[in-house]
Amino acid sequence: METSTPPLSPPAGRGRGRLLLVAVLFAAPIVVALVLRAVGWEPAGLRNFGQLLDPPVALADTPARTPEGLPLDWTAGERGFNLLAQAPARCEADCAALYDSLHRVWLSQGRHADRVRVLWAGPLPDGAERYAGLQPVRVPAALAARLPARAPGAPAVDLVDGRGFLALHYPAGFDPSGLRKDLARLLK
Repeated sequence: METSTPPLSPPAGRGRGRLLLVAVLFAAPIVVALVLRAVGWEPAGLRNFGQLLDPPVALADTPARTPEGLPLDWTAGERGFNLLAQAPARCEADCAALYDSLHRVWLSQGRHADRVRVLWAGPLPDGAERYAGLQPVRVPAALAARLPARAPGAPAVDLVDGRGFLALHYPAGFDPSGLRKDLARLLK
């Protein structure tokens, strides 16, 4: 007579342990992501180098002015941007360096440079060459009151989108390569 052997079964609890291990492996990345988000961590590629204004400031009703006194429309096209630079009354070395930096930032945008206007409020540095993306402007008091605070006599830059919303502020002494990276990301 033949005797059959019962099928082998895993020891009790071993199947549950494997199931629990699989569940932990799937849940761990979600838990880590939630913890990182709770502490405010963001990947470096997603951060702005300028100070994000939240909410953005609408400037459509307070335009800058051309040197002739005409209102300057903020709209720079659907995907265009304005860089508003306010120079001090006396444009010295730091102001001239900012002018040069903004020119280089504008040039670095390559084929997208035509979608960027550099609005320069204040006197041009001595010997500064004008370039295609430069637009000298005046900032009326009503507009100046709506812009972020800046150190007296120190040049700063504000990024205004093509619909007239002030979105990013770059205080005096900012790193121009950060502005270049922000602008390149926005122009894509």
